[in-house]
Amino acid sequence: STPTITHAATPAQARNSPTVRSAWAVVAACVIVGVLIGRAAGAGAPRQPGPTGPRAPAPALIVLVLAGAVLAAGNSVLTLAALKHGSPDFDTQWFHLPFAAAFVQQHSVTALHYVGVADLHQFFPANVELLHALGMLAFGRDVLSMVLNLGFVALALLAAWCLGRPRGAAPATALAAVVVLAVPQILYMSTGSAMDDVPALAFGLAAAALFAHAGSNRAVIFAAA
Repeated sequence: STPTITHAATPAQARNSPTVRSAWAVVAACVIVGVLIGRAAGAGAPRQPGPTGPRAPAPALIVLVLAGAVLAAGNSVLTLAALKHGSPDFDTQWFHLPFAAAFVQQHSVTALHYVGVADLHQFFPANVELLHALGMLAFGRDVLSMVLNLGFVALALLAAWCLGRPRGAAPATALAAVVVLAVPQILYMSTGSAMDDVPALAFGLAAAALFAHAGSNRAVIFAAA
């Protein structure tokens, strides 16, 4: 027989539940504490402009723009298809979005969510799924999940540019990120889906870029960590 979810909360009920309101309060408190710790860590440190490196040559910028345009076109086509027909990615339908939906329906992120028999998916880290759950809370459906990875693509490219900027290699590092993001396995699986490969790449590059520009600024080092 097929298992069913009974008494599942609607998005409106979930948004107004005490648990969700408490969760938003905890998130706000964590953000405030993080900002205060960062300011305290950087207190007294001299404010110096970060390293910029030599200006990028025009041919390199032209190649980067053209490659970025091709990547943007591919992402746009696949995202529009996902918005129209839904995500075709198997893992997105298997556990990524079911986890996010369970967070919303059950008002809990601590319970184990089983999506199969004799598997270990309930123990997988579900960090990005929290963002998809917030989108479901806001819109009542998973429409944000189809476009969320576009934001992470932009973040990955920006972080790659910043990573190479101190040594004048920004176009090269950004182009390398474009090539990685354009690999068919990543492009077709991550665009218009809830796959977490691109978010992981974006956060990793962002942390590396922050370290590259941190110098002795403890606040930036704290943010990167």
